[in-house]
This record gives sequence, C-alpha cells and structure tokens, in this order.
Amino acid sequence: MKDKVNIIWEYEGKTSFSAGTGATKAEFVINWVSSFIVPAVLLYLYIQENINWNVFQLSIILLLAFDISGGMVANSLNSCKRFYHTPVKPDESKMVAIVKNSKIFTALHIHTIIISVLLNYTILWGIFWYVFLNLSVWLIDSIKLYLRRPIAIGIIMVAILLNGYLLKSPMFIEWLVPMLFIKIVYGHTVREEPYRE
Repeated sequence: MKDKVNIIWEYEGKTSFSAGTGATKAEFVINWVSSFIVPAVLLYLYIQENINWNVFQLSIILLLAFDISGGMVANSLNSCKRFYHTPVKPDESKMVAIVKNSKIFTALHIHTIIISVLLNYTILWGIFWYVFLNLSVWLIDSIKLYLRRPIAIGIIMVAILLNGYLLKSPMFIEWLVPMLFIKIVYGHTVREEPYRE
C-alpha cells in the first residue's frame, strides 16, 4: 500500500528565489550546502591541477558554479516547485513574475556565452548551448504536462551526449552543460507536485 502524501501548493513568507518562498529549514540547508559543492571541487582542481585561470576568471567561474551547483539541487526542492509553479501573488514583486516565467528565466542564463568569452573559447560553443537551452524550454512549455518530464529527461540525455562527444566544453568546465540543463530544463521548467512531509 502506498503512503499517503501531503501535496501543498500554498506558500507564504519572505520571498526566496534560491530555496523557494516558504522553504523549511531543511530545504534551506540542502540549498546552501549544495551551492558550495561544485565551487569546492573547482578550487581543489585549481590548486591540484595548476589550472591556468587568472584570479578574475576563477572568480567568475566560481560564481557561475555556485549558481549552477545550488540551483540544480534547489530547483528540485518541493519549496521551489511550489514557488515557481504557482501564479504570482498580488503582493509579490515584478521580479517574482520574471523568475516565475520559465522563458525569461532561461534567457537570463547566459552562462555558456560568459564562459566562451571569459576563457577565449569558441563563441559558437557558447551560443549553441544558449540557443539549445532556450529552445528546449520553449518546447517543454509547449507540450502537454504529462509529457514534460520524459521529454525534459530526453533533452538532457542529448545534451550530455553532445557535450561529451561532439561539442566538448573547455577543460574543467565539463560539468556546466549537463548541470545547467538539469537545473533549467528539468528542475525549473517541469511542474511537479510539491510534497510536505
């Protein structure tokens, strides 16, 4: 017999774009701990592998890593699913309306273009992934709800394969494309029931 589940779409409290408004203490902890995982690994690799990034490059890459590392996990939190997949409340700001719009939110994620410019890597790489990411979200938003999760996972599978074999990322940035697609295409765009308990 399946456990009874408690699905709650209502939330209240101070606006939180990272963990979702109304997040529990546990959800906040998960969000913050996960935010430091990729940056910590990159710092370790930077020291151990003598990566030749300058301080400015390292700082920007660590900021992007912090955003992706935390965001990938946070977007699967029930508090984020609840926050991002409900209508904007009358007392919420215009910024809330912007981030709840998956197309606008995705368009703001120019991470691959930043990396291309920052590391003097082919700009076509950054533009391709930016366009593919945005088109993926438009596709997910245009199909029936019951097909969104499997199509999102299929798109992520294609992105992983392309990233691994055809459109290789700069060295030590191999994590970016798969995690960005998991964060946005699956985590932010796919609506799922927000459980409580």
